[in-house]
Amino acid sequence: ECSLDLIKQKYKNAKREESKVANEVYLAAEDSKIYNCPVYVAHCKEFRRRKGTQTTPLRVLELFSGIGSGTLALKKLRIPLHTVVHCDHDPIANEVCQFNHQRDGIKHVYIDTFEEIYGERSEPDDDKVAKLVENYGPFDLVLAGAPCSNYSGLNAKRDASCANAQYLPNVGKLITKLNNIQKTRGMKHGVLFLSENVVFNDYDDISKCYGNLEPIRLDAKDFSPCKRSRFYWCNIPLDNVEKYTSVASEVSADYDGILDPGYGLVERLTYDDSAHLTVKANTFLASLTKID
Repeated sequence: ECSLDLIKQKYKNAKREESKVANEVYLAAEDSKIYNCPVYVAHCKEFRRRKGTQTTPLRVLELFSGIGSGTLALKKLRIPLHTVVHCDHDPIANEVCQFNHQRDGIKHVYIDTFEEIYGERSEPDDDKVAKLVENYGPFDLVLAGAPCSNYSGLNAKRDASCANAQYLPNVGKLITKLNNIQKTRGMKHGVLFLSENVVFNDYDDISKCYGNLEPIRLDAKDFSPCKRSRFYWCNIPLDNVEKYTSVASEVSADYDGILDPGYGLVERLTYDDSAHLTVKANTFLASLTKID
């Protein structure tokens, strides 16, 4: 149980963050800066030209899929899905993903490693990618959440040159290869993609792997009950949406459409039976350990 002093301190910290958000109101929004990128503007025009032309359910490639949260978001948006190819190295995550998406009328395929799709070298293997397209494609959408530990500022020993750090740029290279192969097979439109990672400096080399597309920086606190600032490389236009900037008060009141029935916020701090103070948690679930 939390003491009242600890609760009040957490609430005070949340109010301080709320003031910071208010003071940033006159700064350029991160989601609007991207429209100064000519590459992103071109992608937006292409997206709007093809909008409304999709007549069949999507075929999705979900890389580093974890427990399948990306697919869950698509299903909650009621986007028709034909096939989802999930790829993750963690067998426990794959088991949970299979449980989460059983008997939903969608074809789910599970691949154990990124290398089975991409190959072992720095550039994608043409034969492996072509086989993926032949077996499960053509793909309409790629979702990716590559490992972030070697880009995170929390990792004092981070090394962007190590093998684990190459997954993020290799996702961009894979998307380019997918486009090239699918277009030779009659695919009229390029694949849509969303690749997520932590916020970090010196991302120019990464952006080159995504066709010089700059990342969009978004924070979950502007849209949901938790705080999580992240980079997104994507070729989908970001429309203006209503943002939730109330950090410290009434944060549980407006999320009926986000949280499933019976679920509440991770961090709800109650000090007596008649009142409670709530603040936004950094994540819905977080752990310092991993089950092997």
